[in-house]
Amino acid sequence: CLIAGVGILLSTDGDQSNLFVAGCTLWTLSAYERNQPFQGAFLVGAAGAVKGFPAAAELLLLLFPKKGRALVALAVAGAFYLAIPLLWRSPSNLLGQYRGWLTLLGNDYAFHGWSVMTSVRDYLGYDMPPRMGQLLGATLVLTPAVIRRDRWSDPAWRRILVAAWMTYSVIFNHRAEYCTFTIPALAFGVYATARPMKPWLLFLMVCAY
Repeated sequence: CLIAGVGILLSTDGDQSNLFVAGCTLWTLSAYERNQPFQGAFLVGAAGAVKGFPAAAELLLLLFPKKGRALVALAVAGAFYLAIPLLWRSPSNLLGQYRGWLTLLGNDYAFHGWSVMTSVRDYLGYDMPPRMGQLLGATLVLTPAVIRRDRWSDPAWRRILVAAWMTYSVIFNHRAEYCTFTIPALAFGVYATARPMKPWLLFLMVCAY
């Protein structure tokens, strides 16, 4: 919290849902670490119900044994969060809301936001398609997880992987805003405390701020 606090205080609109989303993602990892897949499923579901990209934290269960129970938990949590609006909406109205949401997601790729794709366009002159940037970023983050399967049982390594995924979800998000950088601020705090502090890590921390 001390390391991430500076980044959170420097961000505008830090009271948005981003801290909730980041917290649920970290709590999801904590729940899986304690072999509580149903708690993890409902936490990641809560984050995914607010913003779509945290749902990718479901990939965390691949790092743990006994995946069958965790998959059942995800199915139950997903059905719960998809259906809970029926307390306020009719089935046809809710279905229309979801269709409109999917249409919005399919048509908003003209935006670049505060993303890697914007930096590539502004500094290199190449208008990188957002999907291309997101695919390259996902490959960059997931490749170590595929190559180093021997590290899957290392809790510190899992925390570093989650921090990398949280950072990816913002810097490769074509709709990222300034306030969303509270998420990688927390991720950097997790990364910095998951391993011994060294001079080069301190230098990276200053650069990140």
